Amino acid sequence: MQSLETLIRASSRALVVGVGGGGDVVGALATARFLEFCGLGFVLGGLSWERNVYDPSPGPRKLSDTRNVRILHPFAWMAKADSQTDTGVYFAESRMAAALAQEVLLIDINGGTAGVVDGIEIAMQELQTDLLVGIDVGGDSLAQGHEPGLRSPLADSIMLAAFAELAKRGRRTLWGVFGYGSDGELTVDEIEAVLSKLPLSMGCRAHGRSRKKSPQKSRRLSKPCPPKRVPSPWNASAAHGGQS
Repeated sequence: MQSLETLIRASSRALVVGVGGGGDVVGALATARFLEFCGLGFVLGGLSWERNVYDPSPGPRKLSDTRNVRILHPFAWMAKADSQTDTGVYFAESRMAAALAQEVLLIDINGGTAGVVDGIEIAMQELQTDLLVGIDVGGDSLAQGHEPGLRSPLADSIMLAAFAELAKRGRRTLWGVFGYGSDGELTVDEIEAVLSKLPLSMGCRAHGRSRKKSPQKSRRLSKPCPPKRVPSPWNASAAHGGQS
């Protein structure tokens, strides 16, 4: 497993995607700016799933439901400031395109994991990006399925599966959570319970790795990595003395 530093140094231009639809593209911008600070160019992306309180067509939008986009693939299109649904709803990505004065990728999950994988492959080629970053605002992608507050894990799950497949194909990929618990679905404790299990799958426990180690050393190596409480991004300015 490569470190974040290694992945960044090996890359020149990132595709940074808000993987949950709606406003996730806004959270993805923070990561994109960090990568820009590290010397990488970036293209921002999100999903063609815009949520309105009164929505005549709920769910992710298909290409046939969309206006004013540049088509890269049936499941991947570039949004401009005037991109919208056929009922006149502007995407969050359209607003972001206007703010950044550049096109933003829209991914349609109606084709399932296979459609997303194919669409992202073509998009990365067309956009000349060599690092794929997925940002989940809130943390739904970490859900186990039993959480009582869980409401909308579908988009995150499809995108996570697509990223896993793209990683198997040799793409440099990163997955991150911004402001976990901030969307009101999973609690901080629920997310940290999952995060505490992740180090175990990455080798923090050393049970059975070597029978030649001393009992004292084996006990020390088998000690689980404690979960780390990460400050909310909303408190970041306070943590840094109020400076932005």
